[in-house]
Amino acid sequence: MEHLFWNDYKAKDKKALFFKILQYEKEYYKKLKENFSDEEIKKYLSEYKPFNKYHRKRYLILKNLFFNEKADIKELSWIM
Repeated sequence: MEHLFWNDYKAKDKKALFFKILQYEKEYYKKLKENFSDEEIKKYLSEYKPFNKYHRKRYLILKNLFFNEKADIKELSWIM
């Protein structure tokens, strides 16, 4: 996961790691589950503020999975 931090390989802040994985990792759900407990994911997710449509979609997907919320995700509406 060093690729998420480019020049900052010594970052130890779990919250920063969570946000980097959520924003940039291709397999973000898998990586979050490998590195964080469900309680940590819920905590950090509640503190996250998405700043574009791409990050908002990932955020809503995780909220659906962890909080059982039924957020409307336009791009995925054909699934529901």
